[in-house]
Amino acid sequence: MLAKATPPKASQDYTTQASFSEIELCAHWKKCPKALYNRRKAGKMPPHFLRGHQIRYLVSDIEAYEKLNA
Repeated sequence: MLAKATPPKASQDYTTQASFSEIELCAHWKKCPKALYNRRKAGKMPPHFLRGHQIRYLVSDIEAYEKLNA
């Protein structure tokens, strides 16, 4: 019998983990916000989440993404 994949818990708290705002990530990668928007819509960005109305990226996800695409 195959085990079902469990979705992330709704109570998972991203506020305790370091994260980049979209503007901070733009500065880190030296890209404009429109470039990040286009890459996100094309599915070529690391996972993101919303905190309020702000898009955030976990630092650990960004580091892993940079290692894979170096």
